[in-house]
Amino acid sequence: MEHPFPENSSDDFCNTVLSQFCESNNEHHVHVCTVIGTMSQELRDQSFPLTPIAYFGATCSSLQSLYIAAPEGPPSHLIDALSTILSLVVPRINQAILRKKYEYLSDVMIQLLGLKTIGMEGIVSCLKCVTYLLVVGAKGNWSDVAQLYAVFIRYLTDDRQKVRKIAHNCLRDVLQNFQSSPMLAPLLAPASEAITNLFERSLLLAGGTTAHYGWSECSLYPSNSRSIPRSASGPLGFICYFSFCK
Repeated sequence: MEHPFPENSSDDFCNTVLSQFCESNNEHHVHVCTVIGTMSQELRDQSFPLTPIAYFGATCSSLQSLYIAAPEGPPSHLIDALSTILSLVVPRINQAILRKKYEYLSDVMIQLLGLKTIGMEGIVSCLKCVTYLLVVGAKGNWSDVAQLYAVFIRYLTDDRQKVRKIAHNCLRDVLQNFQSSPMLAPLLAPASEAITNLFERSLLLAGGTTAHYGWSECSLYPSNSRSIPRSASGPLGFICYFSFCK
């Protein structure tokens, strides 16, 4: 699975992030640069090694501090910035360590995506992080991934088109990896069944119409369709469907 930075790179993670965002005037990118710069300086001041694990720990610690300081909902711009940093640093963590930290990181993602103050950029970053976590950190036991996966796929029916599109693309990657990996293959059937159940509930709530929930975004299926596309039933069908919904 592709990720933006090489795993275990010796380059300082902060410099890599700054090189990606520092020339942008986008407000979210500015917040990311500010947060990662502050985080890097704090690590230096405390003589911590500037490793991916150190940045991972600092990010999670910052999130926890925000939860304690503002239990009603941390500021959106900080949550979004930290979520983006987390999505960038997780692929740089050794995969063996990531598997050991799977349960902890799964809880972090569930908590983040459950925040009312998380913004669109934060959601998108979390979805990408969850995708990587499901593909690399999961061990093939459905009970271990079911809760995180349920939170993940609910964004397939999100009102916001950008979020919905990212969720579709991320899910396509997850299903393709479930299919191609012998270790993850046992997850494919329950994962597909969960999608079927989600859309069936969505259709019932929407009174039978699919247009609001993004099915019409794929040209293979007309917007006036009143049932889940027959060709999208079953694991292979879902992979085919999400391959076209870009």
